[in-house]
Amino acid sequence: MEGFSIHGVAGCISFFLAEVYRFPESTGYWGGYDLKARLKIRAGNFSVESSLYSSTGELYELFQSLKRCNQDLRGTVKFSNYEHNLTLVMVYDQLGHVDVSGSFSETNEYANELIFVFKSDQTFIANTLRELSAIVDKYGDMKGVKAH
Repeated sequence: MEGFSIHGVAGCISFFLAEVYRFPESTGYWGGYDLKARLKIRAGNFSVESSLYSSTGELYELFQSLKRCNQDLRGTVKFSNYEHNLTLVMVYDQLGHVDVSGSFSETNEYANELIFVFKSDQTFIANTLRELSAIVDKYGDMKGVKAH
């Protein structure tokens, strides 16, 4: 299954593409192709497994921002899917350490929410970038893949 993970000390976020809609025929409103993903978050003793909706365009933007911050060893990466039930913030320091934080809430009547924080670094993020690069290579940017 296609996807990517952000690993760290006492935490991990895994994002697996379960379905990519209308690929490669037509792109969606949010850029790239709409998708349904399987999400797993573990932070310390807390965890969640759920589905969420996003787009390959949103993943492309995450990849570009993460690649830039990882090269510069500074900056902040912010990601939120179009339903705004997943937020992710990754803050770099100049030593290559990354503070990963965010929240995930299910879109149902209970409004349960997991707020997570864990530490990572550029050595973990290198694998995340390889995994995201494979997704971007296949699905393209905000406009999807070019017709041949």
